Amino acid sequence: MLITGIALWGSFINGYLGGHAVCRDCIPPIAVLNHFAHWVTLAALAVFVFIVPVLLWVKKSRRLRLLITGWLLPGVIAFGWWYGPAFLPRPAPDVEGLEFTAATYNVMGFGADPAETFAAIQAMNADLVALQELRPTLEHKLQTELVNEYPYRISQVVQGLDGYALLSRYPILDYRIELDEDSEYRNGDPRYVRALIDFNGQAVVVYIFHPTIPDLPPRLYFPTTYNDEILWQQVKGLVNLMRADYAPVLVLCDCNATPRSRQYALLHQYLNEAYGERGWGFGLTFPADRPMIRIDYVWYSDAFEALEAKVWSTGGTSDHRPLWARLILKKDHS
Repeated sequence: MLITGIALWGSFINGYLGGHAVCRDCIPPIAVLNHFAHWVTLAALAVFVFIVPVLLWVKKSRRLRLLITGWLLPGVIAFGWWYGPAFLPRPAPDVEGLEFTAATYNVMGFGADPAETFAAIQAMNADLVALQELRPTLEHKLQTELVNEYPYRISQVVQGLDGYALLSRYPILDYRIELDEDSEYRNGDPRYVRALIDFNGQAVVVYIFHPTIPDLPPRLYFPTTYNDEILWQQVKGLVNLMRADYAPVLVLCDCNATPRSRQYALLHQYLNEAYGERGWGFGLTFPADRPMIRIDYVWYSDAFEALEAKVWSTGGTSDHRPLWARLILKKDHS
C-alpha cells in the first residue's frame, strides 16, 4: 500500500512537471497547481528524505530502490532548482547609491479596518507605500492623517472595483491614474498608477499594479483559462508601458500571479524581483492568516539593487500580508 501511494504521488508530481514544462500554465489544472508548486515539490522532497529510506531498509530489492528513487527524483530536483536558493544565505551586493524602502500592501477593500491598516503602514516605515483595494473610508484618512510621515500622496477610489494609493517621502513630480470607473474590469487593459518621483534629483517611475481575476466564485482565487488570458493581457500591457519609460522603474503590485506562472516569467524578462533576489524562504503573502501562496511583489529595473526583502508579519485586517523591501538606486547607472 505504501509503495503504491508513493508511486501515485510520484506520478502526480511528474504529470504536473511535464505539463508545466510543455506550456507553463496553459492548462487550467496546471495553472492551479502552479500556485502550490512549492508545496507539491516540497512534498516530493519530504517523501524522498524521510519515507523512502525506511521503505528501502525494509524492502531491500535493488529494482525497487531504483524505481522509487527515479520516480521521485524529478520533484526533488524541481524543488532544489526552483526554491533551493531561497534557503541559502544571499548577502546584499556592495554598491553605492541612495538607499530607500518600499512596500506593497493590498488592504482588502471594504473589509479593511482603517486603524489597523494605518498601524501596519506605520510599522513598516517604508519610504514608498503602494496600496491596492483602497476604499473611501481609508482614502479619507489618508487625506487627513499620516501627513507628517508621507507629505506626498496620490489616490483614487473606484467604487465596487478597486482603488490605489501611493504614499511617498519623495516629491511626486507627475502621475497618471488609469482606473476606469465604467470598466467591467474584464478586458486586457492594465489598470495602474504611474508616478514620476524625484529621488534626490533622479527621476524614477513607480507603477502600482493590481491585475484582475474576474468572474471567480467566492474565495476561489485560481485562474481559469479565460481569466488567465485576461491576466496575461494585462501584464503584457504593463510591460509595454514600462519598456517605453526612460527612467528607472519600480513596480509595486499584488500581481495575482505566482512565481511559476507565465505572467511572472514575462515580468522577470525585464525586471528583477526583490524577494526573489534577497528574501529568505517561500515569501508567502496570501491569505494573511495562513499564507499559502506568493502573489505580492516589489519589482525593479537594473538601475536598482535589492538589499533586503521580507514579508511583513501581519496584514492587519487584510487578507494579504505586505511585502517590504530595502533597495538602493545605484550611484552610477546607465
